[in-house]
Amino acid sequence: MDLESVAAELSVLPPAEFVARRTELAKAGREEAGAAAGKAAGRELAEAIKRLPKPSAAAWAVNLLATRRPGVFESVAALGTNVRAAMESGEPTALMALTAERRSTLRSATTAALELAEQALDAPGGADGARPSKLSPAVATDVEQTLQAVLADPAAAAAGRTGRLVRALAATGVESVDLGGAVSGPFTPPESDDDDGGSDRDDDSDAGDARAEPAEPDQAGGTPGSPRGQSSAATQRKTEAAVEAADAAAALEALDSQLGELQELRRAARERSDAVDDEIDRLRARLADVESELHDREVDRADLEERLDETDRAFGRLDRQREKAARRASNTARAASR
Repeated sequence: MDLESVAAELSVLPPAEFVARRTELAKAGREEAGAAAGKAAGRELAEAIKRLPKPSAAAWAVNLLATRRPGVFESVAALGTNVRAAMESGEPTALMALTAERRSTLRSATTAALELAEQALDAPGGADGARPSKLSPAVATDVEQTLQAVLADPAAAAAGRTGRLVRALAATGVESVDLGGAVSGPFTPPESDDDDGGSDRDDDSDAGDARAEPAEPDQAGGTPGSPRGQSSAATQRKTEAAVEAADAAAALEALDSQLGELQELRRAARERSDAVDDEIDRLRARLADVESELHDREVDRADLEERLDETDRAFGRLDRQREKAARRASNTARAASR
């Protein structure tokens, strides 16, 4: 058992199981490492395991995608390689063609990650309750943002490929993706291919102090102002314009998607409101019927009470008449006995 393998296991667990399993693994790590390398090593591994952070919902979904659907994850990373190659080659047409593929790839990968997470939540022990789980739109946005970072930056792709992300990633388009604290357990970002680019320039400048320096060629090999240099500058401008157009199209699509979600929520709310209005109308109609029936019953009760009063009065009269008849019969009997 080592910290990286423990982090890999914990990073794909349903959130409800994370803390309990981390505690179990910390205890097991203490015992295993303690038996192999001494109590100090056991304590050190256990403490390191206890410090492993719980992934956010979006990071967890991307971890599931990277580990359970690696082909989908790698399609995002590979598309990023193609986009960077098109930008470096200065091919606006190819870059524009990749824009549509980027949108569809990100959309399908985001959907796959969310489906994996929701299926894990619905599995036995994954979540409480019998209702199917549904991740929030905010989580879906963070998942897509993280996959966009994977597409844009090879280092972000390497981080996501570990399946041990603990937070969402974001690509600004200007700087490299910030990976500080983004990966659970040990992780070293890959080295950039451009790290050795400065030493040759320093040597050239030292050797050229005693002579006039020629005009520096541009990326296409021409000097500024030459036809070749002007062509290269125009190509670069086209590439930059294509990139801006692609970003604008992606932003527009994201807004359209959010607008579509809001419209769907509005439609559902309107349907629910109409259903509630219908229910209110039915309840009001039922209430009117009940009130009418109540009125009829109150009238019936009043009639019965009046009849009861009349019965009581008639009973009183008859009772008095009976008493008179009894006294008369008694008097008559006494008179006859004399």
